[in-house]
Amino acid sequence: MAKKAGRKSNGEGSIYYDAKRKRWVAELLWYDRGGKEHVKKFSGGKQSVVKTKLNDFKRQLLINQGNVDEAEVTFEEFAKLWIENKKKNRVKPTSLLRKECTLRNQVYPHLGSIPISEITGEDVEDMIRALEKDGLSYSSIKKAYEAVNGCFRYYREKSKKSTNPCEGISLPAQKKKADSDIVFFEAEKRKLIKAEALRQYSSRTYVYRLGWAIVALMYTGMRLGELLALTWSDIDFEHKMISISKNLVYAEENGKRRIIIQDSTKTTDFSGRVIPMTQYAVEAFSELKKITGKYPYVIASKNGNLLYPWNLERPFQSILEHAGIDTPKGTGPHALRHTFASMLFENGCAVKVVSELLGHKDTKVTENIYIHLIQRQKIKAIQDIDQFCI
Repeated sequence: MAKKAGRKSNGEGSIYYDAKRKRWVAELLWYDRGGKEHVKKFSGGKQSVVKTKLNDFKRQLLINQGNVDEAEVTFEEFAKLWIENKKKNRVKPTSLLRKECTLRNQVYPHLGSIPISEITGEDVEDMIRALEKDGLSYSSIKKAYEAVNGCFRYYREKSKKSTNPCEGISLPAQKKKADSDIVFFEAEKRKLIKAEALRQYSSRTYVYRLGWAIVALMYTGMRLGELLALTWSDIDFEHKMISISKNLVYAEENGKRRIIIQDSTKTTDFSGRVIPMTQYAVEAFSELKKITGKYPYVIASKNGNLLYPWNLERPFQSILEHAGIDTPKGTGPHALRHTFASMLFENGCAVKVVSELLGHKDTKVTENIYIHLIQRQKIKAIQDIDQFCI
């Protein structure tokens, strides 16, 4: 009697050497859930290679047909399938690479080799404690937990399991960012930074080829990635406006670094924001145009190529050092964004205006970051009222 549709079992597969092609070949006859017959072939220069490919495919078949436990799949193997099936076409390439990086660096060392069916809540808690002990930030630990949780939600879907070992897990308490963690520069230091960034040799050439970019960051409040992605078509010199719609990020893939231009900024809600230019900003971009104007991107190498963030981070560190400005360890160009915000608050700008110029999702983000500057503004406002007291 013939088997009913959908009840045929998949075979073990066969491996043989094709003398004509001088390659090893693996074949597997398999059936989908509707009982339809398929043949899958793999080839390679070594028998071990095609055997691995065959076993990996058989394992994926078991997983896709809801037999995850029978596949004896490890967490790492299943997580890679989760990335391929659930994440690859649903998130931005940079987000995907960062998710893979989180799994590779924070999760796999702790859970990767354990069969996914055997992982318990205690294993997840051990991972979190280990990451905390290693000194990772709350944000990094949370991303690792979210990656594991997302993977187990998919596992529950595929295996029909009703439990998720991530449920009920508590993350470490988030440390509130201290006011002193926000680095910005007062007027005197702004002058020193500008003077050093624009310092010239006796030959009248700039010590820092793109020193004007540092000035541009300080007087526009752009994120570094936004400046690096900026094209000359984004700048309207006539109306003194800059359109922000792109962001440059870099990520590592298979051990190689690559640059990606996202078609939106960090905060989607403000992906089309416009920044009016100060006179210093107009001057900065006008001078940069003399240097990179023949290329599409405002910040470009001598050959017109896009630059990585550290191509400005390193000169900025040198500028601070030569200007004699001491800053906390790890202070980067983002401090120039904070500086721009501080100037806005000093000038009496409302939180909403500052929030929109910086491209924050909402005013709560701005208030949380610059609470000490807002408090300073309130004190000054009260002191100014004293002159009206009788």
